[in-house]
Amino acid sequence: MIATTIADVPTRTVPAVPPDTPATTAAGRLRETGAPALVVVDEGAVVGLVTRAAFLPVVADGDADATVATLAVDPGAVAPDTPVRVAADRMREAGVRRLPVVDAGSPPSVVAASALAPYVPRYRLFGTGPTAGTAVPGPAPDPAPESEPEPDADGTTVSPARRSGGEGPTAAGSTSQ
Repeated sequence: MIATTIADVPTRTVPAVPPDTPATTAAGRLRETGAPALVVVDEGAVVGLVTRAAFLPVVADGDADATVATLAVDPGAVAPDTPVRVAADRMREAGVRRLPVVDAGSPPSVVAASALAPYVPRYRLFGTGPTAGTAVPGPAPDPAPESEPEPDADGTTVSPARRSGGEGPTAAGSTSQ
């Protein structure tokens, strides 16, 4: 079986910025280019990724001195020859939906989870489903309320489904005729 690689899926070229770029300047680059993210490059090496969502806390806190270094996450870059399943695993483990793609001599780009989705099972990207092997964080859902059988006028137990005209036993241990 031939593995699908990052080179086989759509990627998007994005601007690169150094880590000391002010957040306001970086936000302006995102707006003017329409890019979904910026790749953070320090001395020629990719050191992180900043998405549009990272700017929300900066705006909310009014942090005028924030730099790209404080906003960036480093999920690790992938190369064009990286199998999509490896990239999907990295996204899931890092909790991100984009990864930087680095190819010597080419401008930086990103690959999105949506580009990988047709090639890998959902659990591989998002960690959910019966074969994910990990629990989804958060509180357990409330169990569905159980319908207790109700006693009939003569003391026999009638299921709520049968009382409302549904199929099923009419009394404990007996079936309808």
